[in-house]
Amino acid sequence: MFGLANAGRVISLGKARDPRGDVMATISITLSDAGLDELRTRSAHAGLTPEAFLSRHAEQLLERPDEAFQQAAAYVLAKNAELYRRLA
Repeated sequence: MFGLANAGRVISLGKARDPRGDVMATISITLSDAGLDELRTRSAHAGLTPEAFLSRHAEQLLERPDEAFQQAAAYVLAKNAELYRRLA
């Protein structure tokens, strides 16, 4: 496990085994008391544990297309729109 300093916060990364024996990544973050209270409130509202809430949102974030790629693709499509129209 190792830690990264991030604007005064510590983020720790590691590995652990789930009940089935599969290796899963673990992440530990440091939150203020207010941040932890807000996390608990939002996760309870969603009917999830704080850990499940953060895991779900991290997975959703990682599933989003990369914004830089989206911008580059939009630029190429717009730049070549006339060519694509002629080829169609």
